[in-house]
Amino acid sequence: RQACVRVCVEKYSGSVGGVSGSRQEVGRTGRCVVYDDYAHHPTEVRATLQAARQRFDAAAIWVAFQPHTVSRLEWFLEDFGTAFSGADKVIVTEVFKARSEKGIEGDSMTGETLSEAIMSPPALYIPSISDAAERLARDVKMELMMDDERQVVIIVMGAGDSNTLGPELLQKLE
Repeated sequence: RQACVRVCVEKYSGSVGGVSGSRQEVGRTGRCVVYDDYAHHPTEVRATLQAARQRFDAAAIWVAFQPHTVSRLEWFLEDFGTAFSGADKVIVTEVFKARSEKGIEGDSMTGETLSEAIMSPPALYIPSISDAAERLARDVKMELMMDDERQVVIIVMGAGDSNTLGPELLQKLE
């Protein structure tokens, strides 16, 4: 776990370059910066948020998280429950299912299951990535109007198709 925290701190401090598929700045507009991060395991989520908090100590740190596979969510649900405590706001989308999981009806593990399991901060379940981008854009605009100095850092996390959320969010913010 310590090694993961160290690498995540280095990624957010900028001392590790070219970490493809890990963390990258998607873009920024005004006082809002959006990152895309491959974190999809509770330890990675926790370490990434710890590193982001060290780097952006005064900023609002918001997470949009797409759980990756029903089986991973089932195995690590309890660990995910505390993994997001370094964030100020969390939005959870629907689970990105593995090929072997697609078409299976009646899954008991959903993005909503995860959002209810997250202890702090309270998480909001928004199944669609587009709807999550819409909600984040609205919330960012409101946050920036209410506080004319604070930066908002949004970290989109997941290993599925969550990487489309950041560009869509930035487009809505422009």
